[in-house]
Amino acid sequence: IAADAYNGTPLWELETPDNRRLANPRDSGHMAAAGDLLYAAVHDECWVLDGATGERVATYPAPQLAGDGKRDWGYIAVVDDFLLGSGQRPDASYTTMSTLGDFEIQWGDFKRLLTSDYLFCMDRRTGKVLWTRRGGLFIHPAIAAGAGRLYFIESHSRTAARDLNGRSNLEVLWDN
Repeated sequence: IAADAYNGTPLWELETPDNRRLANPRDSGHMAAAGDLLYAAVHDECWVLDGATGERVATYPAPQLAGDGKRDWGYIAVVDDFLLGSGQRPDASYTTMSTLGDFEIQWGDFKRLLTSDYLFCMDRRTGKVLWTRRGGLFIHPAIAAGAGRLYFIESHSRTAARDLNGRSNLEVLWDN
């Protein structure tokens, strides 16, 4: 839902199936705004939406660089004319809420963090892939961009790499 910033009047609404993400401190957000456009990670695609109307003006597929199956769009950010993303396992993000589940994923220390198998950068207006980085696991809450640079923590833990959900505790991520 987009709302007028001055009076809260709804401007437009768009359904994006199954793209809710819970536990953002352990994951990443699923939308990024860039003045005129809104980018929404929906499964293995990025929907490019007109910020004023909500109309989908483009769809960019996540590059598929993992050799062991499809990857969804994980981390998402816009910096200048660059759209940054990562390839995460399809069921990595927490998407359902329950009393027990909410406690298990949201609250307390030593919870599992989401990871991606690779990072990539696209031209935000064309979707052209400009570069990719593979080699380890990239921890979603430890990815940041600014001042012309991308900062991240990359784990080379063999145990974490075998996790089929793309979620690992810090102890596992630091263990080589």
